[in-house]
Amino acid sequence: EDLKTAMKEKDSFKRDTIRFLMSAIKQVEVDSQKELSDGDIVKIIQKSVKQRDESAIQYKEAGREDLYEKET
Repeated sequence: EDLKTAMKEKDSFKRDTIRFLMSAIKQVEVDSQKELSDGDIVKIIQKSVKQRDESAIQYKEAGREDLYEKET
């Protein structure tokens, strides 16, 4: 429902974020061949946030302000 709402409101940031997380969750489900619990999903979200933070730091250090802004 959140994805539909974001699409209707033309909120590309929210739409892309939801799609990214749905993809990450689906990939883990396929790899592990089991349905994930809420705790598992929270761990995936935390891992994704950590990866984005690390990417933002690397972009900042490399002087890529455009990519840094996008990540943050």
